[in-house]
Amino acid sequence: PLPAGDVVTILWTSLMALVTGYLLALVLLPYPAVLVMGACLLMYRFFIFILTSGAHLLSIVAMLIGLILIPVVVKVLPELGVIAGVGVLTSLVVAIIVGWTMFLLIPAPPAPLDPHHHGGVDLKDAIPLARTMALVAAPLLIAFLLFGWTKILVLVYAILIATALSDVESFKMSHKFVTANLLIGGIGMYLFYEALVAVPNIIFMVVLAIFFLVFCGSKVFNDSPSAPLWFSGTIGLLFLIGGALPSDEAIPVANTIDRVVQIGVASLYVIFAYRVIDLFKRKLTESR
Repeated sequence: PLPAGDVVTILWTSLMALVTGYLLALVLLPYPAVLVMGACLLMYRFFIFILTSGAHLLSIVAMLIGLILIPVVVKVLPELGVIAGVGVLTSLVVAIIVGWTMFLLIPAPPAPLDPHHHGGVDLKDAIPLARTMALVAAPLLIAFLLFGWTKILVLVYAILIATALSDVESFKMSHKFVTANLLIGGIGMYLFYEALVAVPNIIFMVVLAIFFLVFCGSKVFNDSPSAPLWFSGTIGLLFLIGGALPSDEAIPVANTIDRVVQIGVASLYVIFAYRVIDLFKRKLTESR
């Protein structure tokens, strides 16, 4: 269970990120060029943060949403920025309370595994890495801000894949994301949804959800090389199920395809961007 000090840090950094992103976008909305520069600077600071802070995963997610996605949302519709920000903070609080409650009911093992370690890079080493990541992701962020694009998963996954720092590693990360979301998230969500269509009962849904998540959790928290795939696939499964359940007209296959296509577009963009950067570096080296 999260210590109280960590909870305060998570909520404070999340609040500051959401407020900063919202105010920057709101104030600079009439000045697109300045807004673009400010948003790119926030993205650069985000990359510095994830490289050096060693912050909890919840803080990383909230920083990503607040500093990068909120300005894009405000550009499309300012009111959505407030709704999204309040939604993120509410979700964090609920997640933390649920986590505390469940750890009281089911005590944690003496040495729980932590497969999501990150951070710890010195600032002087982090600056050139963050600069490269920002150069890769900046054109896409600028396009979202200028043209009001709404396929937000493209931007999210482009930023995540940009942390791979090369076209080869980006391809490997992209392959994992696509495979996990298509096979684990997509097939899992389809089976879950069709089972509920056959037995539309709340108790059955709870039991089914427990079965799915215990099964996925057993795959995430082990030493298998496929553990990261199961982690990413489980996240995709939860998002797809969450989007499918409230609607009587949900098309599970279409939702899965849309998610995978957006991840694929982000992957192709990042791989291409790294190859362009490598080309410029080679040309610059040859000219010297």
